[in-house]
Amino acid sequence: MGGSKQELPPFPRLLQSLEPGSLILFLGGSITEQNLYTLYFELYVRSRWQDKRFRFVNVGWAEHRIADALGRLQRDVLSRQPALVVAGFGLNDGQYRVADRGVLAGWRRDLDALAARLREAGAAVVVMSPTPVDPDMAPPLGRIRYNDSLEQLGKVAQGVAAARGCYFADVFHPLLRVQDMAKSLQSSFSCIPDGVHPDPVGHLVIAYHLLSALDLVVPAANATVDAASGQMLHAEGCRITDVQADVHGMSAVLWAEAPPFPLPPEAAGADALVPWQRELGFNHVAVVGLAEGHYGAYAGADRLGGYEAAELRHGVAIGVRDAVRSRWEAALAVARERFADHLFAWRRFDPGVEGSVGQGSPEIMEAYRALGAVQEEALRSLLRPMPLPLEILPEVELHFERFEVVGPYPLEGRDGFTTSFPPERGEDAPWAETAAHDPQTGFLDFVRLFGAVQQAVAYARCQLHVPHDAELRLRLGSDDGWRLLVNGRVVAGRDIYRGAAPGQDGVAVAVRAGWNSLLLRVNNGAGAWQLYCAGSVTGVHGRAAQEVRLACRT
Repeated sequence: MGGSKQELPPFPRLLQSLEPGSLILFLGGSITEQNLYTLYFELYVRSRWQDKRFRFVNVGWAEHRIADALGRLQRDVLSRQPALVVAGFGLNDGQYRVADRGVLAGWRRDLDALAARLREAGAAVVVMSPTPVDPDMAPPLGRIRYNDSLEQLGKVAQGVAAARGCYFADVFHPLLRVQDMAKSLQSSFSCIPDGVHPDPVGHLVIAYHLLSALDLVVPAANATVDAASGQMLHAEGCRITDVQADVHGMSAVLWAEAPPFPLPPEAAGADALVPWQRELGFNHVAVVGLAEGHYGAYAGADRLGGYEAAELRHGVAIGVRDAVRSRWEAALAVARERFADHLFAWRRFDPGVEGSVGQGSPEIMEAYRALGAVQEEALRSLLRPMPLPLEILPEVELHFERFEVVGPYPLEGRDGFTTSFPPERGEDAPWAETAAHDPQTGFLDFVRLFGAVQQAVAYARCQLHVPHDAELRLRLGSDDGWRLLVNGRVVAGRDIYRGAAPGQDGVAVAVRAGWNSLLLRVNNGAGAWQLYCAGSVTGVHGRAAQEVRLACRT
């Protein structure tokens, strides 16, 4: 093996040293072609190094070994002049048998040749270990103890990486540990459902440990504010403006250099396996100088979390608001479309690819390049950080455990959102008290209460007492549309046809000292008919907080 061991700069410094517009390329087999760990890695790096305008290409090819990659290296990799190549091989190179001397020697030879050619071309290289298999889902691989073979391949890969001046990322052991830990709690668990290819949860675990191995796991923003003085004490990855604070709360605008990356929806189960959400999906904020008590973190109508003053002093992870989460989901969708378009163009129209129909079709390839440029710009736009208008307010959480309900009122062809009925006109109605079907979420199922009625309206009400003027912040979910009246006045509503989920809409409304009436109406088109109601009162602190209460009747 040629080459000599080299001292590598920290990987974040390497990224910072790359020229703007540099290409980062993924090379591997079917797990790379799945484009999941690659997708999460790509979007994270895009979001953290936005000024670099890095480009990304995935040339993973199912069933390929390193020998196959060497055969297409000039066409698919070197011709693109990548600045950085992330290479993920091993499962196929192990030949799905016991790793004898011949298998290990062939793996070392081919991996060394790949690393040497990439380094000679001037590319930085990340060599990943193989990923493990799940022998419970693929018993033949369990019988030959294939993970033992893959572990040996990983040790060889680490040695080759060191000798050739490449970065090394061990994703084998972390993913195996996650599998074993989860299986000890639930024997049927697997994030490698066919025994070989990880699902989105497994890919997110891989992406997290790839980022971790390269020292890239950092919070989007880290800030400390002294509420007592209104001064910013520390800011990393962000700046804070418009600070207004005292011992009972704070408001400010946090301008992060990069947006926090919330857990992708398809990988939601990974939250119990790796600290992605806690370390990458939040801004970290500490607020010192607050009086003791409970506080809520808000961005407009979005509640981002509830904390005790002691927690805030030590620093908490402030979650992303809905607008940021929506932009991330849009970015994931654009990046997936971009990969699908790239894959189709590369395999079908690139004249250099065997079996391509694109001989003599430069116009088609140019059209795909133009499309890719549009998608690149869309990604840059979606990943720009948004200012976070943050409020830390004393709050009393409300638990809507009981309501009075009345209905159903048939619509009989009338508009389900604007038509009013006796309860909202202040007229007598046959109200009946009922417990919430789930007190934790303030959930009411009107089908259970009134039967499977279509094209109808139902009402739920309760009374709220506050010791002085304050603000009520509700988090509502409904099937279908809803309208809220406070003290007989319509203050909010949404005309929509949807399934219900907690916290779909946020409402902030002033309430007066004493008792306040809350009236919610929910209209139903067909099928399920439901309401979720949760919330808090803000601006009440100290002993006065004990006077905040809910009741069905005053």
